[in-house]
Amino acid sequence: MADLTPDRVRELEQSHLVALSSNDLDTLDRLYAADRVHIHYDGRREDKATYLAPLRSGEVRYVALEPYGEQRVWAEGSTGVVTGDLAWRAETSARGSVDGLIAYTSVWVDRGAGPVHLVWHSSPTPRRPA
Repeated sequence: MADLTPDRVRELEQSHLVALSSNDLDTLDRLYAADRVHIHYDGRREDKATYLAPLRSGEVRYVALEPYGEQRVWAEGSTGVVTGDLAWRAETSARGSVDGLIAYTSVWVDRGAGPVHLVWHSSPTPRRPA
Protein backbone atom coordinates (compact mmCIF):
# COMPACT_ATOMS: atom_id res chain seq x y z
CA MET A 1 0.00 0.00 0.00
CA ALA A 2 1.53 3.30 -1.11
CA ASP A 3 1.12 6.56 0.74
CA LEU A 4 -0.97 9.13 -1.08
CA THR A 5 0.52 12.53 -1.82
CA PRO A 6 -1.41 15.78 -2.29
CA ASP A 7 -0.50 15.78 -5.99
CA ARG A 8 -1.80 12.23 -6.43
CA VAL A 9 -5.03 13.11 -4.60
CA ARG A 10 -5.50 16.14 -6.92
CA GLU A 11 -5.03 13.85 -9.95
CA LEU A 12 -7.56 11.36 -8.60
CA GLU A 13 -10.11 14.07 -7.90
CA GLN A 14 -9.68 15.53 -11.39
CA SER A 15 -10.11 12.05 -12.91
CA HIS A 16 -13.27 11.60 -10.86
CA LEU A 17 -14.83 14.89 -12.02
CA VAL A 18 -13.88 14.27 -15.66
CA ALA A 19 -15.35 10.75 -15.57
CA LEU A 20 -18.54 12.03 -13.95
CA SER A 21 -19.04 14.90 -16.41
CA SER A 22 -18.33 12.63 -19.40
CA ASN A 23 -20.54 9.82 -18.07
CA ASP A 24 -17.58 7.42 -18.12
CA LEU A 25 -19.23 4.72 -16.03
CA ASP A 26 -16.38 2.22 -16.41
CA THR A 27 -13.95 4.69 -14.86
CA LEU A 28 -16.41 5.63 -12.10
CA ASP A 29 -16.99 1.97 -11.30
CA ARG A 30 -13.22 1.45 -11.05
CA LEU A 31 -12.61 4.61 -8.98
CA TYR A 32 -15.46 4.06 -6.51
CA ALA A 33 -14.92 1.81 -3.50
CA ALA A 34 -17.45 -0.99 -3.11
CA ASP A 35 -18.56 0.58 0.19
CA ARG A 36 -18.57 4.17 -1.11
CA VAL A 37 -21.05 6.60 0.44
CA HIS A 38 -22.41 9.62 -1.43
CA ILE A 39 -24.22 12.28 0.60
CA HIS A 40 -26.00 14.74 -1.69
CA TYR A 41 -26.41 18.44 -1.01
CA ASP A 42 -30.01 17.76 0.11
CA GLY A 43 -28.97 15.12 2.64
CA ARG A 44 -29.83 11.99 0.63
CA ARG A 45 -27.41 9.11 1.22
CA GLU A 46 -26.58 6.59 -1.46
CA ASP A 47 -24.26 3.64 -1.75
CA LYS A 48 -22.22 3.01 -4.88
CA ALA A 49 -24.86 1.00 -6.75
CA THR A 50 -27.70 3.40 -5.89
CA TYR A 51 -25.64 6.43 -6.92
CA LEU A 52 -24.56 4.92 -10.25
CA ALA A 53 -28.01 3.52 -11.20
CA PRO A 54 -29.53 6.78 -12.57
CA LEU A 55 -26.30 7.52 -14.44
CA ARG A 56 -26.42 4.07 -16.04
CA SER A 57 -30.10 4.39 -16.98
CA GLY A 58 -29.70 7.91 -18.39
CA GLU A 59 -32.06 9.44 -15.81
CA VAL A 60 -29.23 11.77 -14.78
CA ARG A 61 -26.30 13.05 -16.78
CA TYR A 62 -23.84 15.58 -15.37
CA VAL A 63 -22.87 18.00 -18.10
CA ALA A 64 -20.72 20.44 -16.11
CA LEU A 65 -18.68 20.10 -12.93
CA GLU A 66 -16.51 23.15 -12.40
CA PRO A 67 -14.47 23.68 -9.25
CA TYR A 68 -14.05 27.31 -8.22
CA GLY A 69 -12.43 29.18 -5.38
CA GLU A 70 -9.93 27.57 -3.08
CA GLN A 71 -9.51 23.81 -3.21
CA ARG A 72 -7.69 22.29 -0.24
CA VAL A 73 -5.99 18.91 -0.38
CA TRP A 74 -4.57 16.82 2.45
CA ALA A 75 -2.79 13.49 2.35
CA GLU A 76 -1.82 11.44 5.36
CA GLY A 77 -0.60 7.90 4.84
CA SER A 78 -3.12 6.01 2.74
CA THR A 79 -5.88 8.65 3.02
CA GLY A 80 -6.46 11.80 0.99
CA VAL A 81 -9.09 14.50 1.47
CA VAL A 82 -10.22 17.28 -0.85
CA THR A 83 -12.50 20.18 0.07
CA GLY A 84 -13.72 22.88 -2.25
CA ASP A 85 -16.60 24.52 -4.04
CA LEU A 86 -18.18 23.18 -7.21
CA ALA A 87 -20.64 24.56 -9.76
CA TRP A 88 -22.61 21.69 -11.27
CA ARG A 89 -25.22 21.23 -13.97
CA ALA A 90 -27.10 18.07 -14.86
CA GLU A 91 -29.75 16.97 -17.32
CA THR A 92 -32.45 14.82 -15.75
CA SER A 93 -35.35 12.92 -17.24
CA ALA A 94 -37.67 14.05 -14.43
CA ARG A 95 -36.83 17.76 -14.04
CA GLY A 96 -34.90 18.77 -17.14
CA SER A 97 -31.81 20.89 -16.56
CA VAL A 98 -30.83 21.46 -12.92
CA ASP A 99 -27.81 23.18 -11.43
CA GLY A 100 -26.32 24.39 -8.20
CA LEU A 101 -23.35 25.50 -6.18
CA ILE A 102 -22.00 23.17 -3.51
CA ALA A 103 -19.25 22.94 -0.95
CA TYR A 104 -17.89 19.41 -0.88
CA THR A 105 -15.58 16.99 0.86
CA SER A 106 -14.14 14.08 -1.07
CA VAL A 107 -12.23 11.23 0.59
CA TRP A 108 -9.79 8.86 -1.12
CA VAL A 109 -8.17 5.82 0.46
CA ASP A 110 -5.66 3.20 -0.62
CA ARG A 111 -6.42 -0.11 1.08
CA GLY A 112 -3.69 -1.96 -0.80
CA ALA A 113 -5.19 -2.42 -4.27
CA GLY A 114 -4.78 1.19 -5.39
CA PRO A 115 -6.64 4.34 -4.36
CA VAL A 116 -10.44 4.42 -4.44
CA HIS A 117 -13.05 7.07 -3.77
CA LEU A 118 -14.71 6.34 -0.43
CA VAL A 119 -16.86 9.34 0.55
CA TRP A 120 -18.48 12.35 -1.10
CA HIS A 121 -20.37 14.83 1.07
CA SER A 122 -21.79 18.09 -0.21
CA SER A 123 -23.98 20.94 0.95
CA PRO A 124 -25.33 24.10 -0.66
CA THR A 125 -23.00 27.07 -0.44
CA PRO A 126 -23.63 30.80 -0.65
CA ARG A 127 -20.13 31.34 -2.12
CA ARG A 128 -20.25 32.29 -5.77
CA PRO A 129 -17.66 31.78 -8.50
CA ALA A 130 -15.51 34.86 -9.11
